[in-house]
Amino acid sequence: MAHDGWTTYPEGSKPPQNVLDLAAQVESDGGHVLAIYQEPVGKHWQIFCILPLDKVDEWLDPENNSTDSLAKLLRPYPAEEMEAYPVSTRVNAPRNDTPDVIEAQGDLFG
Repeated sequence: MAHDGWTTYPEGSKPPQNVLDLAAQVESDGGHVLAIYQEPVGKHWQIFCILPLDKVDEWLDPENNSTDSLAKLLRPYPAEEMEAYPVSTRVNAPRNDTPDVIEAQGDLFG
């Protein structure tokens, strides 16, 4: 289900207003929300974002409880640093845990 450019999973679900407000804020700050997702088990809502590799440890640090410092990490990821390409459908099965499943398989728009 598409909302203002993002997709919501599971389809047909409605995220709570605070999640929608946060997604809208990310986009108004110049970011791009990829998807809003509800976990199938815990039913928690998540907004997918991309962090630079050098910021991942800071984001995952269990000692960092500062919402201000964590919020500063949620900035638009530069599009010129991203690459999109099709990969093998083998990537869908956890048993195929090899690097070749994410190798480019042709042209994305071809």
